[in-house]
Amino acid sequence: MSYCDSDGGPELEEYDAESTRADCYEPKSPSPLETPVESVQDLKDPYARDWNGEFQSLLAEATLFEDSESDKLTLSEKELARTLRLRHLSNSFAEEATRIAVQIIQELFLPVGNRRYKSVTHVVGGVAGGEKFVSSGIFFKLSRDWKGIYGSDCHAIKAAELELKGTMALLDCRVNGLHFPLMALIRYRGFAVVAQSILPINRSTLRYGSRDAGNTIKNEDPVLAAKFAAAAGLLNLKAHNVWNKDGTQCVLLHGPADIEVHKGSDGRCYVVDTARLFPPTAPDGKIRSQLYCTLRPELVKLNSCALSSDAFSRFGGSENNIHDAEVISATQRLTQAIIPTFASYLDKRFNEEYDSSSDKHPSSYADFLTATELTSLGAEMHLHGINYRYLLHVWHRLRGRAGRTFCLIEACARTAKHLLEEKWRCLEAASESRYLREASEFFGLLADCDDESRAYWLETIAEEVLLRFSIPQGAKSPFSDVVNVSSLIPVPLLLFRTSQLVGVEFDTHYMKRVLVDAGLGLGVESEASTEEQVYKLLEALVAHKLLKSSSKHIVCSIKPRTKYLHRVSFEEGTALCRVALARQGPEAKRLFKQANDRFAECLTTKPNDYRALYNWAFALCQQASAASSDEARILWKEMADKFSRALILQPKDWRALAKWGTALQMQSRTLDGAAAIPILEESSSKLNQAVSLISFPHFKTLFNAGNADLNLARALDHATSSEHTQVERALTRSLQHLNKAILLDPSSVDALRNGAVAAAMLARLSSEHVKKEALYDKAFTLYQRALELNPKNPEVLYSFGNACFRRATSQRERGDDRASSTLLHACLMYAAALECVPSFKDSFVNLSVGISLAVKWRLSLTSRDSPWIQPIRKFLRSTEAFTGQLSARELSSVAAACKGLTSDEPCDISAAAACTMDKLQIMMKESSASQLPHNKSSNRKRSTSVGQTSSLSSTEAAAADSKHRGLASSGVMPKTVPAPALSNNRHGETDPVSVFSILPTPRDAQMLPGPADSESEPSPVTFIDVLWGSNIVYAFDHDAEISESRLKIVNTILGRCRTGLVFLAEYRGTRYALKVRPRNPSVSSPRRIPIFRGPAYAPLKFLLQSDGKLCCLFDRIFGVPLETYIVEHPQTFTPTILKFYFAEICAACAPVVGAGLELLDFKSSSVIMSDSGHCRLLVSFFDVAEGLHPQSVWYSVGLLFMDLLNKSRVLETSVTQEAASLVSLAQQLTHEDPSKRLQVFRKIKRHPAFDNVKWRYVGSQAPPLTYDGVEGGVEISDHAIAATLIAPEAPNQLDGFTIVNTPGTQRS
Repeated sequence: MSYCDSDGGPELEEYDAESTRADCYEPKSPSPLETPVESVQDLKDPYARDWNGEFQSLLAEATLFEDSESDKLTLSEKELARTLRLRHLSNSFAEEATRIAVQIIQELFLPVGNRRYKSVTHVVGGVAGGEKFVSSGIFFKLSRDWKGIYGSDCHAIKAAELELKGTMALLDCRVNGLHFPLMALIRYRGFAVVAQSILPINRSTLRYGSRDAGNTIKNEDPVLAAKFAAAAGLLNLKAHNVWNKDGTQCVLLHGPADIEVHKGSDGRCYVVDTARLFPPTAPDGKIRSQLYCTLRPELVKLNSCALSSDAFSRFGGSENNIHDAEVISATQRLTQAIIPTFASYLDKRFNEEYDSSSDKHPSSYADFLTATELTSLGAEMHLHGINYRYLLHVWHRLRGRAGRTFCLIEACARTAKHLLEEKWRCLEAASESRYLREASEFFGLLADCDDESRAYWLETIAEEVLLRFSIPQGAKSPFSDVVNVSSLIPVPLLLFRTSQLVGVEFDTHYMKRVLVDAGLGLGVESEASTEEQVYKLLEALVAHKLLKSSSKHIVCSIKPRTKYLHRVSFEEGTALCRVALARQGPEAKRLFKQANDRFAECLTTKPNDYRALYNWAFALCQQASAASSDEARILWKEMADKFSRALILQPKDWRALAKWGTALQMQSRTLDGAAAIPILEESSSKLNQAVSLISFPHFKTLFNAGNADLNLARALDHATSSEHTQVERALTRSLQHLNKAILLDPSSVDALRNGAVAAAMLARLSSEHVKKEALYDKAFTLYQRALELNPKNPEVLYSFGNACFRRATSQRERGDDRASSTLLHACLMYAAALECVPSFKDSFVNLSVGISLAVKWRLSLTSRDSPWIQPIRKFLRSTEAFTGQLSARELSSVAAACKGLTSDEPCDISAAAACTMDKLQIMMKESSASQLPHNKSSNRKRSTSVGQTSSLSSTEAAAADSKHRGLASSGVMPKTVPAPALSNNRHGETDPVSVFSILPTPRDAQMLPGPADSESEPSPVTFIDVLWGSNIVYAFDHDAEISESRLKIVNTILGRCRTGLVFLAEYRGTRYALKVRPRNPSVSSPRRIPIFRGPAYAPLKFLLQSDGKLCCLFDRIFGVPLETYIVEHPQTFTPTILKFYFAEICAACAPVVGAGLELLDFKSSSVIMSDSGHCRLLVSFFDVAEGLHPQSVWYSVGLLFMDLLNKSRVLETSVTQEAASLVSLAQQLTHEDPSKRLQVFRKIKRHPAFDNVKWRYVGSQAPPLTYDGVEGGVEISDHAIAATLIAPEAPNQLDGFTIVNTPGTQRS
């Protein structure tokens, strides 16, 4: 009933337990003593604040902003100012309403003449909502079952909560033209008060619904009815015929019969009395349960058919049975399908945090907080459409102890809350002290410390739990066979949770004094009554059975709890997020943090707010993209949680899927190599789902889906374990999406470019000549269209050059005469990119590779009419600008191009090339005399992912990322900024710079200095050229003998590496480690590989090749991973011993970095503590790559150091300057800002952690520890051995192999 009713209250009737249907309420004639008024506005103080007018005006301003033509930043700031005013209004309303409601409850049992706020029920009318009050422009309804309608005050309070929830649900529909009052629900001392802003409505303004409990039903305004029907459709509420009590009137409604929609005197349509908006659950024998037991909105919304709000009432007439059957079916689906699924999901989440095999239930404060954060049990249940009253259904389905414990704690705490509130209501006292004493004694009774407490538990609490929370039929009670409650649930957690629900505060000073008087001490330093202090004090009092004996004064205050409309918090959070997007640095971070708080506040009031979850996920994505790595991991995880929750509510919302997929693309940019593949796969899945759900073509979603598949294909292509079919499937999907996007927007250069990249990659992977050429033609067409739109786009030019280069090499292999012209086109594209951006280093390097290849093909380059003149001149003019930025490998490539140009007939180009060559030779000699200098700015991988800009446009990338805008209200999808670059082919075909660089020959091998102080010592890393081919053996040791003796594979696997397996092998009676990996038989050109010699590495004896395998034979190292030894003997490792091994690790890694190599599979098991006591690095040419980012080795070393420090427990046992310096070293090696990391070995040697280390003798000094090596391995089957045979003809022999000697190798 609304506050404008004047027809009196319902006539009471006896409850018929046999009936499953009852009227909501029966009217009666008004008492002759009543003097009804036309509307509540007549009782309003004319000087009181107009809460409703201000509220509606602020909501209306949002629509005005949407129609404004101002710039986005100005609009965002105006919107934030509006929401802050809305927040201030809401807070003022809540504070005033709470103050008055508390006083109304405090005066409830005073004589009427002594009360400040007197009831106006006799003039307003209506009894279902409780007693009515008016003050300060606010209308109050005290929810009491004072006329016996609900069966108890507790049920009347539930109905009041349903009214707030119904209003929020309709408000969340955002149907233009429907308005709602500003509301708040205040709970205090066991009572609940609903506060509403006074509306300009009266008895004559009703247009839809009923104001007299269904005696008269209206549907008079078609426009208003259509608006309400739209809201009902969004909530999945059924349109149904509603009959009045006499059966003389039938009206079509989309909501309950007793809802009221008024056309106010201000012209607005107001909706009130929404308590019965959602359908009731099937009656369970409780009195008029359909008035306060309803289905969750989430369940109703996702039900297969719309449900009637008037099920199990007499309003449905002849259709009642249909309505009832549909609700029964929905209830059965809830108990038989949704709850079991949810219980399995909950079990899985709890098992990730707790040991499922343990019989001990979680009991610590940390356990409670972890579980609360992990599951947010109530929010999770509501999100899946499960009411709290089904807690025991969930408990029955759970299998893990932890999950069952927390479910039972929640059920018992809520039961205890109802029992305490009932005790408070029965006091009928005005004195605060009586309520505090009653609460204190009640908590003492819950403590389970004596026979009285146990009896209360088993006779009262247990019965009430089973009464309030339904349990499956035939299921065993959780309290059966229970002697002590503490064996069932942790009592301190129960007390703590109950105090949260009822709003009481404990007197921590009194609790500490009780413990001290009992001779017990508790180290609680702060005097503030924090949650953790309260819990620890409760835990101590319960453990020593002091709570009941000292419980009279344990509760010091009772706080009112206020809920108000979630819309206020949501709109403020969204506005803060919009403004934060336009800010940078600490200001943006501060605004985002405030937005997070507002979204959390909104979801506390309404856990199923889809828009809040969606916008919060978007805000978290923006924060993660700008955060440090550790913080970003947490934010990405929270973002995924919010998106997944939003999709539980709306599983077919393509916008959320598309936004999530795009955010995952942003997340993948923060990861390297194989770590990014799972994220990219999930991103591709989300975006492809979004595409399948869209009923109309949407350019941005198609574009981002194409980019996601393209990025996934590139990542899979780099991963050695991926199959060609996986890459081709991803590329095919990408090309399909991008083709559709191009059809929608033919002027999109980004879509054209990425489509061309996908087509070119497919062409490279294709083995069919006709298909390969058709795909290259497709790619070239798209590139040309992109260049027609933007002729000076350097990224398109660079990418086009890469495609031309690969096509030229493919044509050359087939003997196609067009190869030279295609290569020329590639070089012209690279030169054009350099013209656009002179600092485009990648384009310069690839141009040098292209010219080197042209020299190798003996093309005429320097003749007067040669078309090569233009790119060659550009190359020579740019060389000097880039020479100081190039790595050793890149310098070799540039030198090769210059050398080739000088060998042609004399001309100005030849002379310029010769001059450049002289300069390069000087630089290369200087590089050989000292540790090779690498590009300090960023010697990163050139093959960046699509959607990630190259070194050309990092500022453009930042600007593009800042454009990733769009929230739920706008539905704008963020744009992924693409930037394709050359990608590596793991089957032998690589970037141009790695295919045609002129590298040292075996007799001219490049020697780099090692880590010793003397820089004249040779490096343990040597590069040699190796000819790939079948049945070829390379010998790398002068002691090795090559003969026809059998090479046997022992039935043992020693280990696994990134690229294959390591077996135990025997040759001429000596056992070796045999590393086996696949080889691409089509690759036969010479390749340069690094060979590692020295005591810090495992010596390579032989390299054997067959059609499908590469096999390396190493000396065996007896030892154990250093990490394992530390874990087994943590007390042995002092800071001094750790420094010894850290120095050996750095000394072993320095030559790798100095040679321009990156460790691809560096992990803790790569560092072995040998039986000699020294560290050895398990590394071979399988495990390294040239010219990528060698400085990343030091980052990996820093991560290893940090891990070893933690596992050695040095920081726990030895807080010394030496230990602190080791921690500082690890932190500087892994600094979140790459520019601030330690990346140069000479600086690492000078770090304070290595004071007094004599680097010349590192590796030769006596070790502080030794290890007795033992043989190990895993037995394998004959089938696994057969898969590793060396050659089909002579599987276990060296017979038939061509023997090749390397420098320093002798053959006996």
